[in-house]
Amino acid sequence: TDRVRLASFDAERAAVANLELMATKGSWHASSEFYYADFRDGEVDATGYGGFLEVGYYLTGQSRSYRPRWGLWAPLKVGARNIFEVFGRISYTRGDSDDQPSNDLGIITLGGSWYRHKIRVSANLLYSKTDRSVAGEDDGIGAGMRFQYLF
Repeated sequence: TDRVRLASFDAERAAVANLELMATKGSWHASSEFYYADFRDGEVDATGYGGFLEVGYYLTGQSRSYRPRWGLWAPLKVGARNIFEVFGRISYTRGDSDDQPSNDLGIITLGGSWYRHKIRVSANLLYSKTDRSVAGEDDGIGAGMRFQYLF
């Protein structure tokens, strides 16, 4: 997706609005974000909007907590036990500018994570689709793996 040009964003003025929601119930957790951006008085005028919805479940009974002071999830207390999580995510982005026709990018992600001590290993399967083809392609399947050290 790094080759998908959604719009040009060189501007003197920018307006960005963002709404973020998070919820948790037992081992279930969900988060979403929606945004709109408008860029003016640069080389081109451009707008963009989109968002995502992600839902996850801890197979090993943990639950997520929220840090209202910082507006984010609190870190999991992992320790020496194994924690397993499954999740799904749907995201959508649309960009439009004076010099490029609009393009939409949608991605569906299914994945899982394993936590132990201060390590997180995640594996993801992704399907992406664009409205306008890029390099002759308008959809694709990918896989990703991430190794993280949790501070």
